[in-house]
Amino acid sequence: MRMNVMLAAGLAAVICSSLSAVSPLHAQQSGEMTFGEKPSGFDGTQIPTDDPPKLARQLDVAYPDSAVTKRLQGIAVVAVYIDKHGNPSYGELQKSSGHETLDRAALEAVKNGYYVPAKRDGVPAGSRVTVPVEFKLPTDANEWDAPKNRDELREDIDFLDKTKQQIDEERRALEEEIRRLKEKMRKKEAEKEPAK
Repeated sequence: MRMNVMLAAGLAAVICSSLSAVSPLHAQQSGEMTFGEKPSGFDGTQIPTDDPPKLARQLDVAYPDSAVTKRLQGIAVVAVYIDKHGNPSYGELQKSSGHETLDRAALEAVKNGYYVPAKRDGVPAGSRVTVPVEFKLPTDANEWDAPKNRDELREDIDFLDKTKQQIDEERRALEEEIRRLKEKMRKKEAEKEPAK
């Protein structure tokens, strides 16, 4: 299920803070999930920047269908290196959401994100930044796509059936009115024509 974090469509993966590599996600021997090649100095203290890297637009986060079905939620924290061109050249899972499918979705979203690079002395520069990605399912039963029990689904179906019936009745009434008006127009035109 693909979602843009800007949408308020019930299921939402939300970026908790502001904040294209082509390499696939992979698991390191220690079990860590990463993408790209780790730049030297990634794990060390970063050189301060005037402006940190930030998102150029909201991340497009896919909330995995299997995670929705299983009602999995959590926050995955990804450390990512944004190069001087604004490309996420390396990323690694810094803190797991507790669910591998959500962690992979967070890494994928960060990897495919669009960024503005950091600036150091007014010049674009590469820098590491941490991006938390929250996966949260709706809890309000009034949301159209919130999980519902059998009775709530039956109520929704009944409401939709009644609405469809009303629409069909209105459509038939309008069609009848159109037919009646066309007939009336034909009679008026026939009266205007001189008898031959």
